[in-house]
Amino acid sequence: MSRRTPGITSKSTRTPCGVRPLRGLLAQVAGHTHVRSSVGRLVALKQNARAALLTGVDILGLVLSVSGASVVALLGKAMLAVVLFAIALGFFLRISGRRKGVVKSKPSLPSWTRLASGLLAAAETAMLVEATNLPVRFHQPGFEPWHWVLVVVALWVAYALHMRLLAALVPSRNVTAQT
Repeated sequence: MSRRTPGITSKSTRTPCGVRPLRGLLAQVAGHTHVRSSVGRLVALKQNARAALLTGVDILGLVLSVSGASVVALLGKAMLAVVLFAIALGFFLRISGRRKGVVKSKPSLPSWTRLASGLLAAAETAMLVEATNLPVRFHQPGFEPWHWVLVVVALWVAYALHMRLLAALVPSRNVTAQT
C-alpha cells in the first residue's frame, strides 16, 4: 500500500504530515548532485551577505558615534540662527508696521533719567550674568566670544525698558520754542 516515487531506491523518512523532507529527497534523486551544490552556494552567499551587512552597520555606527559632537554643534548653530532670524523679523515687522503720520515732538526727559537707566541696566545685566554663571571672561572655562552678544542684547533691552519706565514715572518737561 505504499507508493514509491520512480527513481528513488531506498526508503526515506516522512514528516508527520506525510511529505518527504526536501534535503533527503534531493539527496536521493539520482543525477541531481548539482542541486545540492547550488543549495550550498546559496547558503554560503546568504551568510556572506549577512556578514557584509553587519560589517556595514558596524562601520555606520562608528561613523555616527564619531561625528555626533560636530552634528550637535552644527544643529545648535542652526537653531541659534533661526532664533536670531525670528527676533530680527519681529523687529522689522514692528518697525514697518508703524504708520507714518504727523510727527509729534516727544517731551524731553530730565538728563538724569538716561544715566539712571544706564546704571540700572548695567547692574541688572551684571547680576543676570553672575546668576546664570555665563562665562564672559577670557580665562573662564567655557568662554565663547558670542556670550558678549548676549550681554550687549541684555544691556540694550534693560536700558530700553528702564527708559520707558522712567518716562512713565517722571513728569516730563514740555519745552516749547520761543519766538
